[in-house]
Amino acid sequence: MNKDRGDEYGPPHEDYAKVAQIFAALTGIEVSIEQAIMFPLAMKLARIRTNSFDGKDGWHRDSVVDACGYLACLSIAHTALSEGVE
Repeated sequence: MNKDRGDEYGPPHEDYAKVAQIFAALTGIEVSIEQAIMFPLAMKLARIRTNSFDGKDGWHRDSVVDACGYLACLSIAHTALSEGVE
């Protein structure tokens, strides 16, 4: 069941281009691929904040690991887009 992210969804810049298109279709707001990646990152950071700083004593490891994954996707996508990869 644990496939490599790229095997499952394709390169981040391609996967999140679809996310950006769907977001634009739903909201009428155009976002970049990098911004599309930052949405789920923001969600994970909000969960980390809630569990770590709002009077709770819970370390939300899953959210930290996922946030790292989204940051990696952001880096990979940024590199691909800077190099003009399609």
